[in-house]
Amino acid sequence: MGIDTTLKSLNRKMKEGSTRKYKIFLYVMFAFLVFFGTSKLWLPSDVKIMNTSAGTEINTSANTSLKLRSWEYSKAAHYMEIVFDVTNRDDDQELKFTPAAHTNTDKRRALNISTALQQDGTLIFQIKDVPEKWEVISLWVQDNQDITGDVSDSLKGANFFCDIRKVRINNSLAPKSGLNYRIQSVNNEIADVNAQIKQLSAEIENENTEIGQLNFDITALKANQKYQTKEEIADSNSTISNKQSQIQDHKNTIASYQQQVSDCKVKLQKLNQKLKDTVSGKLPGQNASPASSGPSNSKNEDDSNEAETKKPSVPVTVD
Repeated sequence: MGIDTTLKSLNRKMKEGSTRKYKIFLYVMFAFLVFFGTSKLWLPSDVKIMNTSAGTEINTSANTSLKLRSWEYSKAAHYMEIVFDVTNRDDDQELKFTPAAHTNTDKRRALNISTALQQDGTLIFQIKDVPEKWEVISLWVQDNQDITGDVSDSLKGANFFCDIRKVRINNSLAPKSGLNYRIQSVNNEIADVNAQIKQLSAEIENENTEIGQLNFDITALKANQKYQTKEEIADSNSTISNKQSQIQDHKNTIASYQQQVSDCKVKLQKLNQKLKDTVSGKLPGQNASPASSGPSNSKNEDDSNEAETKKPSVPVTVD
């Protein structure tokens, strides 16, 4: 009886040990599957990012280019706005742009895109009813200059991309009235001129720094001449003359920059007046409704016209 009891006890312990090892194995396998099965939710995606950075400029035709200013997205409103700066090197032809957009997951379904504003070098597109789930949105923009057939196939339109991992989120984003879009356009112009003045001021400061260094070098060369021979003095005088010539070049550059700053300040005054006239409704032709493209409906146009009568909510602050 003692031997039988001992054998049964050993057998039971072996079974318990095997069960424990089996459970540990199952726990490890479960943790392994959870780790790799959910890694896409919390690990960075290894899929290549397809995104057009702000500031990127692409030709839509031989004489026209678009520079992406901003691409904003409101997830709550399922809404996007894309703003471009337009460069038109052919002023004889009135430009019109035709947009088309789709997601990378459903290329056959066109998104609800329309033109909110095309005015004074500003182009704004709206995308409404953005799908809940998307990864990349492709925007194709074509201008009416392509219809002439005078440009190569490589320049017939431009493609811009927005990646969900890079898009600028703005949950307060919403469609504006035509008036507020025009105010936004003028404010963009003002911001660009102010940025140009800031850049020119920095260049002037750099030029003055160079002049300061050259004057320091000239002073040092002159001070050292009392220890030099006639031949050495002649060489240093040549160096001094060269540096004085460089100083004059820098002064000429500064004068050019200062003239550009002066022109920019005049431009700012004009833009400030343009902004006031836009807000007050005095700007000629501003009652004309922007051309719209893409699969929009008449309800959207009615909503826009209704919003047109409202006072602008955009703050007007200019330098």
